[in-house]
Amino acid sequence: MKALFRELVVTFRFLFRSGGSTLVAILILTLGLAVTIFMFSAINAYILKPLPFPESERLVHLEHSTPEDDSVEVNMHDFLDWRATQKSFDSLAGFYQGTINLSGQTRAERFDGAFFTHNVLSELRVKPYLGRLFLPGEDQPGAPAVVILGFDLWRNRYQGDQKIIGKTIRVNAKEAVVVGIMPPGFQFPVREDVWVPLTLDLKDLKRGQGPSMEIFGRLRTGVTLSEARAEFRTISSRLAKEYPATNKELMAVLKPYAHEYVGDETRTVIYTMFAAVLLVLLIACANVANLTVVRMIGRSREFAIRTALGAGRWRLVLQVFTECLVISMVAGVIAVFLADYGTRITFETLRANPDMAPPFWINEEIDWRIISFSVLIAFVSAILAGLLPALRASRTDLNTQLHQGGWGMAQPLGRTSRSLVIAQIAFSCVLLILAGLMTRSVLHLDHVKVGANVSNLLTGRIGLFESKYPDADSQVRFYDALVVKLSALPNTKGATLSTSLPGTFTGFDFFSTDKMKGDESRKPIAWQIVIAPNYFQVLEIPVFKGRSFDSRDHKDGQKVAIVNQMLVDKFWQGENPIGRRLRLGQNQDQGEWLTVVGVTPNVLQNELEEELMPAVYLPIAQTEARFISLIVRTQGDPMHLSDSLRKTVEELDPDLPVYWLRPLEEWIRLNRFDSTFMATLFGIFAIVAIALAAAGQYSVLAYTVGQRTKEIGVRRALGALDQTILKLFLNQGLRQFLIALLIGLPIAMGFARLLANQFVGVSSFDPTTLVVVPMALLLVTVVAAIFPARRALRVDPAVALRAE
Repeated sequence: MKALFRELVVTFRFLFRSGGSTLVAILILTLGLAVTIFMFSAINAYILKPLPFPESERLVHLEHSTPEDDSVEVNMHDFLDWRATQKSFDSLAGFYQGTINLSGQTRAERFDGAFFTHNVLSELRVKPYLGRLFLPGEDQPGAPAVVILGFDLWRNRYQGDQKIIGKTIRVNAKEAVVVGIMPPGFQFPVREDVWVPLTLDLKDLKRGQGPSMEIFGRLRTGVTLSEARAEFRTISSRLAKEYPATNKELMAVLKPYAHEYVGDETRTVIYTMFAAVLLVLLIACANVANLTVVRMIGRSREFAIRTALGAGRWRLVLQVFTECLVISMVAGVIAVFLADYGTRITFETLRANPDMAPPFWINEEIDWRIISFSVLIAFVSAILAGLLPALRASRTDLNTQLHQGGWGMAQPLGRTSRSLVIAQIAFSCVLLILAGLMTRSVLHLDHVKVGANVSNLLTGRIGLFESKYPDADSQVRFYDALVVKLSALPNTKGATLSTSLPGTFTGFDFFSTDKMKGDESRKPIAWQIVIAPNYFQVLEIPVFKGRSFDSRDHKDGQKVAIVNQMLVDKFWQGENPIGRRLRLGQNQDQGEWLTVVGVTPNVLQNELEEELMPAVYLPIAQTEARFISLIVRTQGDPMHLSDSLRKTVEELDPDLPVYWLRPLEEWIRLNRFDSTFMATLFGIFAIVAIALAAAGQYSVLAYTVGQRTKEIGVRRALGALDQTILKLFLNQGLRQFLIALLIGLPIAMGFARLLANQFVGVSSFDPTTLVVVPMALLLVTVVAAIFPARRALRVDPAVALRAE
């Protein structure tokens, strides 16, 4: 301990004397450690942290899988069969997410909510903040309506009223009794704020009909996940035999509950990004190792004298390692704060996008895992940056050091430095290629043509209550009145309705045409969009064959549809589609025949990264649509009309809130968020990496110039031209670059294949990226080499030889 204390005293004295190089080393390591700790924080939040429930490792999610390996939620009939026959779980609970509207004393508001079987909360083993949980029987038909509120909702909408338990509020236009308030932070299953019972009413439902559900359960004590999977394989086989029409190809899939919301693809992306930032850390360590090499060369005579006075090899190694450890720990402390700041900014950005917001249990808090990892990675960095170069240098012969004035280690350590620079350039190549591929994806999305004029469109969404609008006639009357009122608003060019918006998520259905054979086993799919008659006019989409929907297309009229050009090209090649027929549904006898009355261009109805598909448009007067999007074309900023739109809906139905109120262009930008976000992260990693690599290249060549001053003087004395001297050092940089490229490109291709699902409109082996990135790296290498080379040109032969 005394020896270690003495080494620490010597270390601090030396680091203070060489303040400039110490600060540079701390800065370099801080950058590498900060991005590494930042990505580990993501691993900790998304993967390592357990769910915030007692014995959460026993919670298992259950779903169906098709032969194509598609995940399918479970219908009520299968859920009840599973619950009645299984033995692996304490019990099974089910839920589905949906919007829940609260109205009454204040303006109607829409909240993210969930519909629970009575035992969901008890299976999670959570306790309410106030009141109670749902009771058995409250999810049965005819039970009194009850509701449980989230803590923040209760505090903000009801001012934290402690006496609210037992009071009646309006929930989805019905009276319901508040029975509980959940504790702060609880938003199960994802980010929900209000919960009502899921009524299990199968009286009028055929098997397979009704809402699908998310199912989970808590494994019984002593039962393993493998045993539960085996039991449900047996149950699935039995149901397939009993109900071949609905269950023939369905198999139960069981997995840890957290894997449902952080799936294999997300985990692969996070781990790949973590591996990428480790490359940044390695580059930083290589840079600090080079600084250590330079410092050791400058102190080689000091080390020789200490060795001659009896200091052992390991004593010298310990001193160098202690110096690097102090630098690394200081950098680690700063890096934790930087990483924490970056993590908080990142989570705020994610939460601003509804589609990217993580589940409520995933947060940015620093915990013991992050602190432990930070200490460990800082210690490892000290080893990489200090211990290994120190061991390499300590093998230099003492007599050589003393006879050569302390420069005996120059040549072997020069080779070490050049090897480190090659590693830095290779790792930079990996990160630049990944950043380039992600950037190319974003550029591709920027140029995707939606096929409609999406500018100056204000959009919102409403959901009609079944109790107030029980049938299609009542819904259509409301929609007709709404379109008239919206169209009459000031600064409005037109208004319409649709079940989905271009460039966002759109539902689909199977279909068949009058030209297809009835015995085809698998029907094609098409986007299904229910629209008001003036939809195409408001969105400025031409109907270039046939006609738009109009007053002829009422409930009792001929059932009609408008299709896009892709459907015509694929299924009625070369024929006039007007008057042809199709019908929706997978079964041959399902659905009515629809007559095609119009054809539109191909409009991208789904998210931008999705491919175009056949599309079928249906008139709102002939199709029941309880949830609908409002679309208003404005003369100026769409959001200036937001209050007027809300008031218009409120005048027609005070219980009906408008939600998701934003311009259509903003929706489309949000749908590009994940690609833009990843491109930004990889861009930051790549910029840090290339800056560090360029600094490493420069420092090694600058060091080489200093070590070869005598050689340069001799060459210039013998008449060497400036071009020859310049070529000498540029060749060294170019050799390092070529070797690094041969190493970096294969590694980059491996990373690109892991992230292939994140690239949109660009291949993992994109030729443009594979050409531009090496050229950019070459430019950086040349620039980093020119400055030391120009210094070599300024060497005066007489001065150099006299100094030697």
